[in-house]
Amino acid sequence: MNWLMTVCAESIYIIENFMIVLAFVILMKYKGKHLKISVIGQVLFIYLFQKISTPLSIALTGENSLSVIANILVEVIISIIFYKGTFWRRTFAIISYLLPALLSEALVWPLIHKIIMRIEGIDATYQMIYEVVEYRNLATILCGQIILILWVMMLLLWRVTIDNKWIKEYLLFMIIPVYQLVIFFIYYNSCEKINVPSIVTGWFLYIFGIGIDVAILYLISGMLKRVRLEKELSELYQKRKEELEYYVQVNGHMENVRELRHEFANQLQVIYGLMEEKDTDKVRMMLDAIHENMEHVFADVSDEVKV
Repeated sequence: MNWLMTVCAESIYIIENFMIVLAFVILMKYKGKHLKISVIGQVLFIYLFQKISTPLSIALTGENSLSVIANILVEVIISIIFYKGTFWRRTFAIISYLLPALLSEALVWPLIHKIIMRIEGIDATYQMIYEVVEYRNLATILCGQIILILWVMMLLLWRVTIDNKWIKEYLLFMIIPVYQLVIFFIYYNSCEKINVPSIVTGWFLYIFGIGIDVAILYLISGMLKRVRLEKELSELYQKRKEELEYYVQVNGHMENVRELRHEFANQLQVIYGLMEEKDTDKVRMMLDAIHENMEHVFADVSDEVKV
């Protein structure tokens, strides 16, 4: 049954690598034409590189420090070769993987050391933990669980930065992975022995946690989409309302112009009659009245247009 335990633990490496590449796909544009093939190639390359660099680093130094540095360089090279974007976007995309990976490496070993110390009573070193299959697989699962939490937080940080908005549902999405890690640690800390059943059960807890997180992310994304659509509809409705009010005002002005034209035609007939009678004083008075009336009407129109 050791093969089942190893397959479960190693599959977490694959899942983590998919998360890494997914973060790059979300944050930066892909340079090539065949994205799916490229993602598969990157995932396999990162996985194989980790499997080669980690044992070499531990064999040479007893620690995983050289492997961590090598993985950092690999991620930087991949982001430069396969993706494009501004300097700051590239930097954030790289940090979105490196920071969770480094923090998980720093946090997982004290946790697994505490678990082994309680269950086995052994003060295990880094090299010993890596050489014992059960310990190594347990460390892999714990590391994957921590990366899941930190990776989710980094993507949420990116979403908040892009949308320039924080919603309370994000808090739920951040609390649930932490709650999953607490349950995870309590479960292993209560196990009487680190063996195949406990490792496989931890793997199922990990997969179940990923499913819950993805479902919550989908629900939050749908909620944000609805909020955005409602906002756009509200803005469109307000715009149409303003256009309607403008057309009502224009229609009122057209009515005023028609009345003014009709009145002006009648006044012209009166003026022609007064001119035949050579009554210039009344003609001048009527022209002044017409001029004053037109200035008043056009002044009202100009004020309404400005408003």
